[in-house]
Amino acid sequence: MKKQTLILSALLMVGTITAKAQNHEVKTNVLGHLFNNHGLTYEYGNGENFGLQATTGFFNSFTFDDGDYDLTAFYFIPEAKFYLRPEDGSDGFYISGYLKYRHAETKNETVFTNDGSLVEADRTSNSLAAGFNVGKKIVNSSNFVFEWYFGIGRYFIDEDSYSEDIDESYFDDFPKWDVRLGVSVGWRF
Repeated sequence: MKKQTLILSALLMVGTITAKAQNHEVKTNVLGHLFNNHGLTYEYGNGENFGLQATTGFFNSFTFDDGDYDLTAFYFIPEAKFYLRPEDGSDGFYISGYLKYRHAETKNETVFTNDGSLVEADRTSNSLAAGFNVGKKIVNSSNFVFEWYFGIGRYFIDEDSYSEDIDESYFDDFPKWDVRLGVSVGWRF
């Protein structure tokens, strides 16, 4: 009985220590909301120096200045963060690597067909990028999270499909570089 109690006590202590080293956060990029980029981020801090993060979001019917067409996009970003000198676990300056999947659609873009006539066509694009970020996260005593970051990546897969038989050279390419800039706020629990 003493052996079982000792083992149970040891397991509870390990569980308590492990639970203290882990944290959960929910954040949103307030800077992105100014540019019709709406998203939500969840971060799991596993230990003092490491965090795993997942972000999902969408561009909400962004219309270009020339009014030719609308762009909508959905994205998902898994990310691994390494905190350089954390003060309270998964905070402070960090570097991270990420992948980004983007599904984008344009509607009613006026383009030329292969026979030279003008039509309105739709495009669907599926893309995958890889990149890195640098940033800093601050967590106050009330568990409010403030974070800023900057990152750059490159799309290495970009597959497009079109609703019409068109001359693809008349479609503007989506940017090959993925630039990330954010100011996030959230809550740690």
